[in-house]
Amino acid sequence: MSLAGVAFCNLRTGLPYLVCGMLLGSASMGVADDHSVEAELADESADAAVETIDDPDAMAKVQKSRSFVRRPYVAFGLGLTRLEPESPTRALTVADETSFGYEFGLGYDINRWLSAELHIADLGEAGIAFLGADVGDVGYLVYGATAVTYLLGSRDGFIPLARGGDGAFRRLGLSLFTRFGIGGMSNDSPLSYERDHASHAVFGVGVEYGFRNGFALRAEAQGFDTDARYLGIGVLKRFGQDEQAKAVLPEPPVEATPEPAAALPAPEPEPPEPIRSVDLPSAVYFAFDKADLSARAMSDLDRFAEAMTENEFMISIGGHTDWLGTERYNEGLSDRRADVVADYLVSRGLSRTRIDAQGFGESRPATDDETDEGRALNRRTELRLR
Repeated sequence: MSLAGVAFCNLRTGLPYLVCGMLLGSASMGVADDHSVEAELADESADAAVETIDDPDAMAKVQKSRSFVRRPYVAFGLGLTRLEPESPTRALTVADETSFGYEFGLGYDINRWLSAELHIADLGEAGIAFLGADVGDVGYLVYGATAVTYLLGSRDGFIPLARGGDGAFRRLGLSLFTRFGIGGMSNDSPLSYERDHASHAVFGVGVEYGFRNGFALRAEAQGFDTDARYLGIGVLKRFGQDEQAKAVLPEPPVEATPEPAAALPAPEPEPPEPIRSVDLPSAVYFAFDKADLSARAMSDLDRFAEAMTENEFMISIGGHTDWLGTERYNEGLSDRRADVVADYLVSRGLSRTRIDAQGFGESRPATDDETDEGRALNRRTELRLR
């Protein structure tokens, strides 16, 4: 029986399933290349060196800058599809609803939690039977544009709120992502058919594991409306430089060994010389989420207050925080840090009219916020004379 002229099925094109993975079969992805291994060893050496620095002034010289780098990428994936076109009659049935598919994609990393992708995917064919006898098949080709949102990372937790680290900022480690977008469908079949919609919504969820050499593995499930599903794995490759400035550590100070001196009688104490210069602290540092002065900070401020009694300079105090926490909270915390320094100077005899205290939140970091050492240097107040 010829099926020419018979409307076999309505192809419901929604929730298309993008082929998840992209770029399968490049090189051994489970192991980073020689360049990435060297980069990781260099990172570990720099981090180990930083841990040996106890002086906050010395740590301030560590220039270790990491920031998110926007990069294009290409992807390819293979997977298993489930195709279920709707039949208008019981005589026409789907004899074979599973098939194999593949997809090619181009993407661009926009920020630490969002990427954009263009894709085209061949989802294979659904076999059709009339009264139990095979009469042909219907092929599925989908294409479209989607947004990929990275939600959770093994290194950074909730990625949209991540303030630093390799995971979110360099797409490293294991991440959970979702995708949504819009696409179209093209079908090929000797049978008559209809498509309910010219376009469809695309949804998906998956995991990605990124390596330092720009490669990443993906596993993902996607759907194109109610009649097309895709479950696949794939590989993608990111291009472009993801540079990370290496730590520049200060030279350790060389302590001079004093010559032994002969015992002399203690001289009469001389009257203190008048203070002609101001010993200005480079910064006052704080513990995490605190606005309390340490013993060292109070000692530095004591010397500064004593010197300031000999002049009429105005004093500007700027409070700062690291990136952890919301912007509004950090603004309040920086205000409290500036105020506590101002109040301490007033308690040491300086007039409050000479002091201008202001908080800047997380907006003016002294160094990067990706490491514990960097964040410790950014939890500070700075004093300036004018």
